[in-house]
Amino acid sequence: MIWRVLLVGLVAALCVPAAWAQRPPETHPASEQRDIVMTWDRSAMPGDIELWASKTVLGYSVDAVFGYGSLHVTCRSNTDSAAGRCPSTGTSGEKGQGVVTVKLVEQRSGQTSEVGVYGHLNRAMPGRRCSADFWSGDKIPPWSSSVWECATEWPVGTGISLSLPQAEVSRLVAGKWKGELILDLNSASSVGAVATYKFLLDFTITDHNAAAIYLPEFGHATPTVGLNLRYDPFAHTIGGSKQVDVCLYDGLGSQSQYLGLTVRDTSGHASGPTGFSVWHDDGGTDARRRLDYTLTLNHAGARVSLVNGHEHQLRNIDSVSLRLVMLPGMTYPVYCVPTPITFETPLVPSTSKDAGHYGGSLHVELRVPTSSP
Repeated sequence: MIWRVLLVGLVAALCVPAAWAQRPPETHPASEQRDIVMTWDRSAMPGDIELWASKTVLGYSVDAVFGYGSLHVTCRSNTDSAAGRCPSTGTSGEKGQGVVTVKLVEQRSGQTSEVGVYGHLNRAMPGRRCSADFWSGDKIPPWSSSVWECATEWPVGTGISLSLPQAEVSRLVAGKWKGELILDLNSASSVGAVATYKFLLDFTITDHNAAAIYLPEFGHATPTVGLNLRYDPFAHTIGGSKQVDVCLYDGLGSQSQYLGLTVRDTSGHASGPTGFSVWHDDGGTDARRRLDYTLTLNHAGARVSLVNGHEHQLRNIDSVSLRLVMLPGMTYPVYCVPTPITFETPLVPSTSKDAGHYGGSLHVELRVPTSSP
């Protein structure tokens, strides 16, 4: 007898239904405070800043007596953004998300800016007749008290989503920004706030790539400074003085520990005894073809004599007066530290210098500590 064995490959497909979403946990409202503390540089912006994750449960109970299906949050004021501006009483009939306007204050300069915090509510159901995941897909503004029946079910809970979009924070300049948002939780079945939520916003923003030496008089153009020389026909002397408006932007909201400023004479010849010189256009290098001058910087009310090639550290940046300017290439105003520089050409006998045109060049360098405010 011959046995034949047939090998048969078996393939089985096991169909398992997708896991059912769990019912939101029973949650009873409770006041809380959240500190949102962040640091970033404008060259590496954060994404949207999440204050409440999607469908954060404010309250949920299948016992409808709690009335959590009508929960909503309101602001303390509908006109003042100091603690958040939005409707101060519940509304109904609106759909989609809403915007809460919050005022932020830059701590060094006092500059203010308003940002929009975006959010919405989702109602939660007692069962799955309306939705397999217990949540209604309809979004309503955070201050909406609207409730509605869905597949014979009425909401018994509320979830919220709240975030500060990147597009809003991208408008903040370098500095230390603080603000607060206060939201009161309300229910259609209660009188007064059920709970209060406070968000303390604390953003330290740097802008290292934008540090700049700004000369308002020249804007985008390469600065050419005249020494403003004057000839005294009675004393037969020449000399002069010229002040140039200079403002230093550190990219740290003018909160650096110090600013390092270095000025170098790059005229191509050894400078005279004052450290800085201009030279006659004929190319000569003797004393008759050289005019010497000094540089003095005014910082925080004090005069600082600049030395050729030496870094001068300007301190007390956090206490000096600031100036709001629009730097070349920027689309937003920033505060910089005014540090005017005076070019002083000491009086010399006119007969000791050759008549003609003199010229020279300076290299000005700003060094900013890399540490954040």
